[in-house]
Amino acid sequence: MEQSNHLNSLSPAELRLLIRQEDPRISTTTGLANGYQQANVIILPNHLADDFEVFCRRNPAPLPLLYRSQSGETSCPPLARHANIRTDISQYYVYEEGCLVKTVSSLQSYSAQPRTASEQQAAHHGLWSDMVCFYLGCSFGFEGQLKKAGVPVRNVEQGTNVSMYRTAVPCIPAGVFSCPLVVTMRPVPAGMLDAAVEVTHLNLLAHGPPVHIGDPALLGIQDLSRPHYGEQVQLQPGDVPVFWACGVTAIEAIISSKPSLAFSHSPGCMFLTDIPDSSPSSPTPPPSEGSAGSPSTDHKLELIPFCFLVSHNPLLYSLASQRAVAKIRQLETIIGEDPGQRGIRALFVQDELLRSCLALSHAFSVAITTGFPTHYMHRVAVEKRRLPLLVEGGAEIKREAAPAVALPGDYWTSLRPPDETDGPPGAIAMATMLLSLGKRVTMVTDRRALEMNRAIIDEAVRTGVLKTAIPLVTFEDSGPDSALHFLCHHGDPSKPRYDHLVAIERTGRAEDGNYYNMRGVNIKHLVDPIDNLFIAAKDIPGIITTGIGDGGNELGMGKLKEKVKTLMSNGSLIACDVPADYAITAGVSNWGGYAVVCGLYLLHTCPSHQRYRKKGLGLENTIPQEQLQDWTANLPSVDKEESILSTLVRFGIRSGKTGHLAMEVDGLTFHPTHSDIITRLLEVTLGCTTPNL
Repeated sequence: MEQSNHLNSLSPAELRLLIRQEDPRISTTTGLANGYQQANVIILPNHLADDFEVFCRRNPAPLPLLYRSQSGETSCPPLARHANIRTDISQYYVYEEGCLVKTVSSLQSYSAQPRTASEQQAAHHGLWSDMVCFYLGCSFGFEGQLKKAGVPVRNVEQGTNVSMYRTAVPCIPAGVFSCPLVVTMRPVPAGMLDAAVEVTHLNLLAHGPPVHIGDPALLGIQDLSRPHYGEQVQLQPGDVPVFWACGVTAIEAIISSKPSLAFSHSPGCMFLTDIPDSSPSSPTPPPSEGSAGSPSTDHKLELIPFCFLVSHNPLLYSLASQRAVAKIRQLETIIGEDPGQRGIRALFVQDELLRSCLALSHAFSVAITTGFPTHYMHRVAVEKRRLPLLVEGGAEIKREAAPAVALPGDYWTSLRPPDETDGPPGAIAMATMLLSLGKRVTMVTDRRALEMNRAIIDEAVRTGVLKTAIPLVTFEDSGPDSALHFLCHHGDPSKPRYDHLVAIERTGRAEDGNYYNMRGVNIKHLVDPIDNLFIAAKDIPGIITTGIGDGGNELGMGKLKEKVKTLMSNGSLIACDVPADYAITAGVSNWGGYAVVCGLYLLHTCPSHQRYRKKGLGLENTIPQEQLQDWTANLPSVDKEESILSTLVRFGIRSGKTGHLAMEVDGLTFHPTHSDIITRLLEVTLGCTTPNL
């Protein structure tokens, strides 16, 4: 049940007066003073105040600092006229040595002659004159705007306090202050997520946009029915749990730092300010740590985030600014060009690239596979004496050091390997950017190609194309649980070894169990059953899959199987039957890999996405120059991609369409076709990127 209509119509000043008079109708302030900011209040001894202000600057989403008082100051002129912080909150918490000792309706007694033990403790610190008040933004301040946008506010509808949860996400410490992030949860209908995100993005004083949308377990919250603060709010059918950073984080900071005496509002009983909820910035913008200016208040329309579903199991949505989304869609358009006239545009599905990049941005460990032995008549070399690692089906991965034996390019050329030049360049480009972003990367290959791919990786590292050497593994299907043991530690689905699998120009299993090139020739004898990993991943929570292809017979293109059968040459025979969560189509598969790299760069230089990924913690919108330079250096370039293609040619790897041992991919020469695509992708990616906003 909502607050009475009479209370809802009162101004903040009128409501503060009623609170001062201890009006019993006002318990929580949710639903009150619509159109105005509300504030969390933390009151600390003076000697802790500087550390706490730094703590707020380092954790701007949960602790948006509206005002810091002078020692002993009871008013807050920038926020409210004629206010008295000792009386204008309906309930206060009193802490001693970090322990909650009482709840009171006024702090007036802490300004008078001490009588109780708590007051004597306050007297030791000089009574109120030694205390500093911190006013922090509150999410109640955006509830009115949510209602105006048509987004239901379930806690107000249900007449309850909002649900607040302690997470497993640590805040960035400062001085004595260190604690977990606390979040509020509001159920939002799935179709209204974009509206909720946009409204709250425009109110950074009230914690800004959500820091998580989806499965609470991803924040370390095990049971939504048992909030740590506030009351349970019921989800309605079709609702998604949406989490905003919460100022009650400051209460956790009090508990962990154990000051001798401290005060706070009681969660849900906020201080009502006279500041409109549409205010674009803090009324008192003190300099943030390490830079001038207040926390980020850039509300340009192009930075408003869009919300995208990334994963169903576990449920996860992600955010990216309108500008980043528009640029990634430009990348998707470029790679969809079809100079080889395969008809690939007929398979295009918008935002598969974007959603895959969002998922990869959230990933920690990525496995990439490639390899399409289209030249089936060529010789295959397997030298077991030099295998650097083996994978036994159903067992843990075993690694052995590979001897440093460099074989000349003409050795591999003489073997005439069956592989093509499409796939490895895109795989290596993705691997080096993922490494630059701090992800763990593993390459999965066929046993027949293990030695050659190891040599190619070593050469890519030597020439600077690949950032560093990466593990190279094989998969052998030796039993029904082989894929599970490969993907998960000890075969335990709750402990996945990888959280994203990417296949780029990897031959995919057709409906009849065989593997076909575009000409309809069965090449099953050259292929290990890596498809089984993608099939098993569907039933393992937390593993997302991406397939990149240019013909419909590649691993992952099973998502588009019906289109391939109908629209592609030989489609009814060659169509891959194994789907991926995301199927990125491109005129040449390498281009899809390059676009993934550029998309990841755009997301990691997108303030809206990075804020969401970091849960609103850390200095906002700042990327260390050294890190930005490293990301930029690991984008694909014409020189690097020409170098890796030259390496493949020296290893005897041929163009897929023509079989030419030449500087071409799928019958298209590197200059001008591939070099032009790379140049245009970089122009979109770097042309107007301003990462430090």
